[in-house]
Amino acid sequence: MLSVVNDETARADRRSMLDEIRREGGRTMLAAALEAEVEVDAYLAGLAGEHGEGGQRLVTRDGHARPRSVQTVAGAVGILAPRVNDRRVEKETAKKAEFKSSVAK
Repeated sequence: MLSVVNDETARADRRSMLDEIRREGGRTMLAAALEAEVEVDAYLAGLAGEHGEGGQRLVTRDGHARPRSVQTVAGAVGILAPRVNDRRVEKETAKKAEFKSSVAK
């Protein structure tokens, strides 16, 4: 048998549960977007032919950056942005090349 609940605590619990579902959904979407970041994949694909003297690739994926918190409507969401290890050196300036993600700024 169904009954109507007028208990304020029960309502708060439902709201809390919905907030957690939204927060987890936001976390999942952000993590997927960052992991499959088109910028990183295109950068790595474009430089796949760059090899050092030992035949090793000069540009590789290198795990993730330190965890960061992004504020969303559903609350703060922790994310891990992908890192790129770019060991190329620009000949003109002798500076190390560097990948800058527009998402992880």
